[in-house]
Amino acid sequence: MRILIVMCVVLITSLAAVAGQNPNVRVYVSFDPDAYVPSIVPELYTTFSGYIVMDCLGTVGQAGGMSWMALRTEITPGFSSVVSFAPLVPMPIPITWPELDGDIMIAPYECITADPCALVWISMFYIGGSGCIQIVDHHDYPRWVVDCEDNIDFYCVLSHGSVSGGDCPPGDPDCDCTVTPVESLSWGRVKALYGR
Repeated sequence: MRILIVMCVVLITSLAAVAGQNPNVRVYVSFDPDAYVPSIVPELYTTFSGYIVMDCLGTVGQAGGMSWMALRTEITPGFSSVVSFAPLVPMPIPITWPELDGDIMIAPYECITADPCALVWISMFYIGGSGCIQIVDHHDYPRWVVDCEDNIDFYCVLSHGSVSGGDCPPGDPDCDCTVTPVESLSWGRVKALYGR
């Protein structure tokens, strides 16, 4: 029985090892690339900027990073007359957002480890009313984040971006950077089996 328990623990920890090093990676909309600002009230007939930002790019003592990711945005129609965007990380292929129905694929030249990291800049011209910039699932690769070791994790959405009091859906529950030391606890239990 003891050998069966050890084999199960080894199998579970090896499956965790195949997963990426970004178990708590978050994505959110901010109206400041350097601070968490999830809402804005722009002046009428002015240009304002929003940013898609990623943080929590690794676990304690391990490198995570991001070498590739996929997401999609939806913007409430009617409060902005012009929407343009640009990636903020150096990439070999420019993103063609309108042609991809909002899908965004980010594949930088080098693995991104900056935390937080502004990924996409969105420029809008405010014509009145309220709305929301939402982060939603990519059509083909929902919530994928590939780390520097080419392992896959899935991001959570901390918050969407509210413009002039726009009613955005809430972010995902429990979307935080808390790291649970699962590997240390599992290894301690394996050692305890042989500690008699």
